[in-house]
Amino acid sequence: DHEDSCGRRGFFDLSTLHVVALDRNRVELMMMRHTEAVHPHESLFVGNPLSIFMLTWQAAMIVIFATSTKFADDYMPANGTNKMVLTRYPMFQDTHVMIAVGIGFLYSLMRRYAWTAVGLNFLLHASCFQWAILCNGFWTNVRYTITGEHEGFPAFPLNLEKLIHGDYAVATVLISFGALLGRLSPTQALWMGFLEIIFVTANESLCIGLGVSDAGGSMIIHAFGAAFGLAFAYALGDKAAEETRKGVRCGNGEDALGSSRNNGTIAMVGTLFLFCFWPSFNSALLDGASAGRAVVNTCLAICGSVTAAFALSRAINMGKLLDMEHVQNATLAGGVAIGTACDILLNPGLALLTGVCGGILSAYGYSFLNPWLKRHGLTDTCGISCLHLIPGVFGGLVGALATAGVSGESWSAEGIATAFPGRGDRSASTQAGYQILVLVVSLVVAAVTGSISGAVLRMSQCAEPMDNYFYEDAGQWKVPLNDDEHPEFQNAVARAINALNQRQTNLKTMPQGGGPEAKVEGFYAGSLGHPSQHIHSGFMGESGRQANLRTQYMSPSFNSNQPEHRQDFVSSMSQGVSGHGASFPHHFVRNVGVQDLQAGSTH
Repeated sequence: DHEDSCGRRGFFDLSTLHVVALDRNRVELMMMRHTEAVHPHESLFVGNPLSIFMLTWQAAMIVIFATSTKFADDYMPANGTNKMVLTRYPMFQDTHVMIAVGIGFLYSLMRRYAWTAVGLNFLLHASCFQWAILCNGFWTNVRYTITGEHEGFPAFPLNLEKLIHGDYAVATVLISFGALLGRLSPTQALWMGFLEIIFVTANESLCIGLGVSDAGGSMIIHAFGAAFGLAFAYALGDKAAEETRKGVRCGNGEDALGSSRNNGTIAMVGTLFLFCFWPSFNSALLDGASAGRAVVNTCLAICGSVTAAFALSRAINMGKLLDMEHVQNATLAGGVAIGTACDILLNPGLALLTGVCGGILSAYGYSFLNPWLKRHGLTDTCGISCLHLIPGVFGGLVGALATAGVSGESWSAEGIATAFPGRGDRSASTQAGYQILVLVVSLVVAAVTGSISGAVLRMSQCAEPMDNYFYEDAGQWKVPLNDDEHPEFQNAVARAINALNQRQTNLKTMPQGGGPEAKVEGFYAGSLGHPSQHIHSGFMGESGRQANLRTQYMSPSFNSNQPEHRQDFVSSMSQGVSGHGASFPHHFVRNVGVQDLQAGSTH
């Protein structure tokens, strides 16, 4: 019945019930979310900025799509017999699945945040996908206007190629989201996606205008997304870590970052999806021989990173045990590292070497870079610095070296023009310099815009900041109370039910007159006390309240769903308990005590 420095109250006796250190907020929130009724007179949108934001967003998307887009000429009824329009659909489908299922499952590794990770990944994919298509079309029109290819801003055509560009931009947002997983509210995540899509599509249009090659997006997708996410996270701050260090928070912050065997298995399924579909991701916008080279090189590179990640995981752990974090993430680094050079490298052995180096760098990063960043105040939840930033920068450098070797001896003029659309009369070394320039520009633009966006959201009140329940599904979802992720919690609830049943029996046989001789053992409504604790019947304040509790609240006529009954119960209980110095939240009594005293509910 007291609150310690970590915010825990005496709901559970840790020494007797052997319960994990669950803080007061989490227990209260879970109970409240499952039992509190919605009052019909309240508006559905009062205090609900997420719904307002999403509906406003979607209304704006409808208007803009209706007025600013059109189908490409090949998709119009006059060309209904054209069978070539769907040649890119398999690649688009693979890319779509890779982002929705692969990244979504990969982010479900935290034992108490899997629902939010997958759900927010789904929401960001669907909403940012629409916005990315529009932003891509806008910046394309800007580029064409600058180069004089057309005047003004006509409605831009939609086809499968535009959808793939949209998926690429969404992938960038989800990469950034990985650094902030567990520390962003849904509204904040949507705002971050809204801002980042503007910058990443502008950067992509700039890079295309410079005539560089980055088919798999090592620079403009992976490195950009990771740099933006890390800068955003640093500017936004890590309130959960700050409160944990100050002793304000225990049991509801960094300890929730841990995984479980079930979550690790689900995340591994995401890894396997990414492993299988990465060749399609890198080659989705290529044609002919270039697409074939990209598929082969990506397959070889990602296989090399798998081997390297397994080998390094055992070596880093002193040759004894594998680390699931390495296996889930570092194994994919080859797909990132080969992205820029996937259609340029002509030697399969070099593709394998690129993948192996990417896997080694990523595995070392997870073991040493992530802890270093955390010590310096930057929590990278999913390790995007090791899976996307380091391999992405490495891939950009590999692409520059491969570009420097492109010459007329092995390449035809048509092949060079296809791989580097804007190269023109540049020499191979000059083109390599442009490749490095794009890498630097992408990192700088991402870091600057990410810092500004994070600072804006930190100061903004309209983005519904995440004030509590970091890394907790219970803060956003109706989580089952018998959550099998916490067997200790289940055991404690089972003991609580038994104690409640015993209390019901004692209440039914309680004498009408109060006094210290009437005892209830176990716990009183709404709070689990020490099993050896005796609660005097006088805790209700006076004998009249005892009779009131026994005759009214235990009777079949009592309806906990009626506000007046609930309020009367809260008033009676709170007055009686406060008189004896006990301290517990009224809503906890209302939502747990009533239900249990009335029907022995398994809550």
